[in-house]
Amino acid sequence: GESMIDHINPTFKTLALIAGTIALGFTYRWELNVAVIILAYLCLLTSKHAKLRNVLLITIPMFFISVSYFFTAWLFPSSAEATHTTAHMIINPAVTNGINLGTRLSAFASIGVAYGMTTDKDELIASFIQQGRMPMSMGYAILTALNLTNLIHQEYKQSQLAFQVRNMKSRWFDTKALFTMLIRMTRWADQLALAMEAKGFSEDRTMKLKVRVHWYDYLFLIGFPSVIIVVGILL
Repeated sequence: GESMIDHINPTFKTLALIAGTIALGFTYRWELNVAVIILAYLCLLTSKHAKLRNVLLITIPMFFISVSYFFTAWLFPSSAEATHTTAHMIINPAVTNGINLGTRLSAFASIGVAYGMTTDKDELIASFIQQGRMPMSMGYAILTALNLTNLIHQEYKQSQLAFQVRNMKSRWFDTKALFTMLIRMTRWADQLALAMEAKGFSEDRTMKLKVRVHWYDYLFLIGFPSVIIVVGILL
């Protein structure tokens, strides 16, 4: 599937979700929290970037943490929270306070999960460079760090295997294998830097990946935090 969130410019998405999170921080209503959670999961379940397995792996611990917050706020309410909640209570103020706190945590987490899982890292950095005026050198450094994570793990496994072939014991976290990996990665980094310099990587270099800005990017940037503010005021 493909969600509208996939088409939003990453820079505008970042700004909109930050503004929406700040706006949500000034509200204390479980109805708004639930609405944000539902919206976040609609984006996740229809996004081409988000994998169902990864969504479930994050949802399960998030659910248990939210439930623990609910019971903590319910069983041990502070007087300030109880007073704040009583003004619009439907049921026992301690229970309402627990629901507010539990859903509040999930709402904030859902926004972060939706942002992380529906945003392509290459498009994000390209957008930061093109629309956010990020320096090219910084953008390449971030992309390199992100893309080298898997390579570092492979190099460490290869170093461990090299010690095992020589009939040398290799523990789960072996400093000798780690030192060998660092030497190999340093050499690899030097070769990569030389190759990038030879191919003319500089601030003046054009980018193959062009990230566009559309009218709905501005609508999302203004609309998402505005809706949270308006609904929060109405509630």
